[in-house]
Amino acid sequence: MVMRDEKDRRHARVREDIPVRWTSATDDRYGRGILRNISISGTLLEAKSKDTLRPGERVIMKAEEAHEDMYVPETGMIMWVKPRPNGYAFYGIEFLKPPPAKIEHILSHVQQKLDEMASGMGGSIGDAHFGLRE
Repeated sequence: MVMRDEKDRRHARVREDIPVRWTSATDDRYGRGILRNISISGTLLEAKSKDTLRPGERVIMKAEEAHEDMYVPETGMIMWVKPRPNGYAFYGIEFLKPPPAKIEHILSHVQQKLDEMASGMGGSIGDAHFGLRE
C-alpha cells in the first residue's frame, strides 16, 4: 500500500515513543511495540514483523504506562505495512471511533508538542542556556 506524502496528511502528527501492547481483534496474535508518531486520526506502530498484522485488520492497543494510555485509542485499523530489514515492521494505523475525551487528550497533546517544537526554532539548545535567546 502506498504511503502518503507528509503534505497530504489530514492531521498534524508528532513523534512519540509510547510502548504499547497490541492484540489482533480477529485471532490470538498479540505483541508489544512502540508508537513512533501520533495524530488525532492515527499512529505509526513499530513492532516485530514475525507477528505481521495485515492491512484491513483491526488491532486493539493499550499503552504500557498508565499516564500515556490517555493518548492511545483502543481500536485501530491497519492501513499499510512496511517491513524493515531489522526484523521489525512499521504499521500505519487509523483510529476507529475513539471516544471524544480521548480525541481531546490527543489533540491537546499534539498541540503541546507542536508548540514546544515551534518555540525551540531559531536557536540551539545552548543559546537559551547562555543567554543568547530568551
